[in-house]
Order: sequence, then structure tokens, then C-alpha cells
Amino acid sequence: MTDQTDAPAPAFPAFRAPAYADAGGARINLEIEHPVFGWIPFTLDPADTGADFDTAAMAAAVTAAGGIAAYVAPPPPAAP
Repeated sequence: MTDQTDAPAPAFPAFRAPAYADAGGARINLEIEHPVFGWIPFTLDPADTGADFDTAAMAAAVTAAGGIAAYVAPPPPAAP
């Protein structure tokens, strides 16, 4: 039996509250658990190469987990 404390840490931070960030579903808004600042907003883009973790792997995991909220377009600007 494997001790869970010996299990490798995921290659990306814990996440919650995913929602599509655009109509095409290319990016996902969610919160990630930062080791210092706690839960912070993050826009997940699989093509992002500037993150400290593999965003493509995280996007695959978020998609596989399901429960991603639909994209909600912002309201049109008010007429002047």
C-alpha cells in the first residue's frame, strides 16, 4: 500500500472555480492556491510559457475534472 504522503506533488497548483474566459473556450479563469498568498485569481492559457508550471497539463487536468462554468460575455457598454 502506498502512503499518500509519499505521493509526488502535482506539477501545478490546486485550483477551484473554473469558468471559460472566452467564447471559444481557449482560456479558463479560475483560482489557484499560491503557497504564500493563498487563493488568487488566474487565467489559464495552455499556450502560456511564462508560468512556473505546465499550463497545458493543468488545462488538461481542469478539463478532465469537468465542471467548468460557461463563458458569460460582459454587458455591452452603455450608450453615451
